[in-house]
Amino acid sequence: MDDSDSFDTEDPIMGDGDEFTEDEDGGGGGDGDGDDMGPCGMCCCGLIMLPIMLFLLGWNEKKFVCTNKQILYAEKHAKDIGCSANAGTGMFYLSCPVLPSSFQTFTASDFNPGATAGQIPISIKAATAEQKVSMYQCQETKSTRKEKRGDKKVTVTTWEYRMGWSAQALRIENVNKAQQRECSSGLSGGRNPSFPMNLQMGTSSQSVSSLSIGESTQNPYVVPKTIFGSGLTDTPVNLNDYRSKFFGTTPTGAWTAPTSVDTSDLSVDQSGMYLVTCPGQVMIGCIRISYQAAMPKDLSVVSDITSSNTLEPTSTPATWGCSADTFYSFREGKATKKDMLNGHHNSNNTLVWVLRVVGVLGAWLAAYCFFSPITWCAGKVGDCVDYVPCIGDFLEGAINGVAQAIVCTMSLGCGCSCAWFVIGMVWLYMRPLYGAAFLLVTCCCCGLLGYGGFTISQNIKSKKGKKGQDGSESEE
Repeated sequence: MDDSDSFDTEDPIMGDGDEFTEDEDGGGGGDGDGDDMGPCGMCCCGLIMLPIMLFLLGWNEKKFVCTNKQILYAEKHAKDIGCSANAGTGMFYLSCPVLPSSFQTFTASDFNPGATAGQIPISIKAATAEQKVSMYQCQETKSTRKEKRGDKKVTVTTWEYRMGWSAQALRIENVNKAQQRECSSGLSGGRNPSFPMNLQMGTSSQSVSSLSIGESTQNPYVVPKTIFGSGLTDTPVNLNDYRSKFFGTTPTGAWTAPTSVDTSDLSVDQSGMYLVTCPGQVMIGCIRISYQAAMPKDLSVVSDITSSNTLEPTSTPATWGCSADTFYSFREGKATKKDMLNGHHNSNNTLVWVLRVVGVLGAWLAAYCFFSPITWCAGKVGDCVDYVPCIGDFLEGAINGVAQAIVCTMSLGCGCSCAWFVIGMVWLYMRPLYGAAFLLVTCCCCGLLGYGGFTISQNIKSKKGKKGQDGSESEE
């Protein structure tokens, strides 16, 4: 086999294309179809897949109608109060500035239970804040593929190594190969260094429990986290203001990743976006810390307001085909009631059409899988006629092509008709007038197709009858 190095173009530190092969059980001979499901498997797959796609289509239509009813309910009942105080109780639209006094100051100990404010003197006053800790590590990638070599099928395993930042502790599986590469210089016992004990690796998030909005601090409206959730926009925190509080220097000579970090290990990098343990020179085991925060200026909300001026989702009543539910609309920044609810309409319309396309195509594919034994039989017939001299290849291709065309047409008609029937039945239940019109148009189309097919068959029969009559007259 060939030994070659494969390099990652995004991080050309190192790469490894060394391969080893393992014989696969029962790898001798065969026609190469051992990995295929076969006609029976495809048919069973179609039988399972078709009901799933039809259920998806039905659920999608029901959800679309019920969501649309909720949006219409909000359009009718939500009163536009701008940012007026003492609105009372009920469903309202309001757009108000956020009071900075409702922000919280987050420190390093909020993100890292093992760290103190003295070790990492960072404080961020915001509505939400996020810390991401990553380490420069040796990254191992294992990939396998199957190849046919002679009369055997073998599994080829490729190991690749490169250096990169990761927010998780990466495990080296093939220690011997990793130690033969450049990343071995920082590996401890063939493994990546451990994350510092006083840092929480990966992403850690913190948030206030509620935000206060209004024109003044007197009697503001309270927006709980259940309303704004993860809808606030995070922006990177510039750490240049903290540069004088960290004293880390560039590692020199033999360097060992620290087991815990503090101001003597960390420094703000040149971009001002990261705290790093290796300024100016990246080495295995180096730590990089970044922060993001959300500090919204305005919030626009459509929801209920309680007697305590707290916002909460509006309870929408049950309607025909739809159970009782809750609804609210939230957007960061200033937005009108019309824009917010139009956004819900657009999202609802986009989702229903995406799932419609997926469901109809899935039903078509399921029907194709169900009829796949026909193409398999045609393929076997084609294999037989392939032995006919001169025209064997032509006959085989013609048989396979005709079979594929027939199966595609049959599956298209069967799958799509089932899909449209389910959609029509759901609409007939949810909105009888629209559903009846939809089913009527569908039945008319099917009737026209059926009438067209019947007319063609009758014309063929009449032509055959005329030819037979002309033949008998000529014999007389």
